[in-house]
Amino acid sequence: MQDSDSEEDNSDSDRSESDRIGNSHNRGSNSNSSGKEKDWLKDVRKLFCWTPRQRVLAVVLWEMLDTDNHAERHEAQLKVLLDMLTSFIFASTGDNPFSSGLVHFLAMLGIDAEMTRLRIAKNYSYMLAGVVYCIRVLSAERLLPAACRKEQTAS
Repeated sequence: MQDSDSEEDNSDSDRSESDRIGNSHNRGSNSNSSGKEKDWLKDVRKLFCWTPRQRVLAVVLWEMLDTDNHAERHEAQLKVLLDMLTSFIFASTGDNPFSSGLVHFLAMLGIDAEMTRLRIAKNYSYMLAGVVYCIRVLSAERLLPAACRKEQTAS
């Protein structure tokens, strides 16, 4: 177990990494009339539930995608992407399901911004079905990688 001082240090470094991810390319920001940029993603970055490992993987993936030699690093990028996505899928939540970034994302997906209310089932269930399908595919790839499938079926 970590003491509270080291947890605070970790959360501060996690916040700075998160800010670096969101602010490095000014995504989600627009300039307002006073010349200051309005950060549309500020609340999302503040409220989103990251584990320390997920933050590190996000930074690594972001930096890998920013490099110019995409073709040379394609396999490494796919591995980091799979690691990051499965870290959300297999995250342990204990008694607090909303401590999961995936559950948080799915809850936010259920909000209809135009109508300023929750989506009705027929406008939300197809989204959940798509996410469930993707989770199944990613889980299968994590638990039984494609490279090993031929060996296991041949035995």
